[in-house]
Amino acid sequence: MLEYLGRRLLWSAVVLLAASMITFTIGVLMPANPARMIAGPNAPASVVDSIAHELGLDQPVYVQYWRYLTRALHGNFGRSFKTSQKVLPTILRRFPYTAELALAGLFVELIIGVSLGVAAAVYRGSGIDGASMVFVLLALAVPPFWLGIILLYLFAYVVPIFPLGGAAGGASALVLPALTLGVTGSAFYTRMSRASMLEVLSEDYVRTARAKGLKKAIVIYKHAFRNALRPIITMAGLDLGVFMGGVLIIEEVFGWPGIGTLAWQAILNVDIPMIMGTVLFTAVVIVLANTAVDILYGFIDPRISFTRGGE
Repeated sequence: MLEYLGRRLLWSAVVLLAASMITFTIGVLMPANPARMIAGPNAPASVVDSIAHELGLDQPVYVQYWRYLTRALHGNFGRSFKTSQKVLPTILRRFPYTAELALAGLFVELIIGVSLGVAAAVYRGSGIDGASMVFVLLALAVPPFWLGIILLYLFAYVVPIFPLGGAAGGASALVLPALTLGVTGSAFYTRMSRASMLEVLSEDYVRTARAKGLKKAIVIYKHAFRNALRPIITMAGLDLGVFMGGVLIIEEVFGWPGIGTLAWQAILNVDIPMIMGTVLFTAVVIVLANTAVDILYGFIDPRISFTRGGE
């Protein structure tokens, strides 16, 4: 396990280094002049040159990247051009809102998607199977922003059960964003769960368990479902990493103060340090989520080996 973790951490460092290079390159190639943005449109050229020198923008690009990388390793992502606030603390203040929405949305995805997928596989060819496929088609066809607007209109305006937006309403404010995120994503889990369960249900050990006279529920949930979990966990880990990095459309529709909204505002304001910070922070979260999923495999399926020969 320790050897495997060491290799994963090494590859994670390589991925994050590549992400830092990409984000820095994007920042350099953007047409906006950071020094001019800080100084203001009417500032004299001498002031702009002074700010550029203070920020190190007059140095070679490789020197600028090295400074950016060393500061990022120490948790310093610079300051926002728009608000002059430090980037990382600003992101961390928004992160709990994004994490709350991500976990709630993933929970809805798994509850709806896995339940429908397992039921469709167990009762293959029945009305349940057909209804689950209709749900998949509808969920894939409905744009998330449209579903969010409809839910807001019905349950926050026509029947004011939930707040119209924002996070001030506490747990009640989370319901509609989580439903929007979960319903649109659950279609993929329904299809994957159904396919994975159908494959496992055709295995010899499942037929053997049935031949022994075990109860149907035990065969399905103890023998089949557990072995069908691997692709579901993989997808859940990827989704969680992406959601933790901010779900832009959902956050914008519901006025949710998460990282996605922060990144969008930074793009509109051409706030280069904030853009770079949100992208790099998202990369870190996704890498950590993928590593956690790989480790979780070993606890779910004891047959998995973390040694080189067992990979």
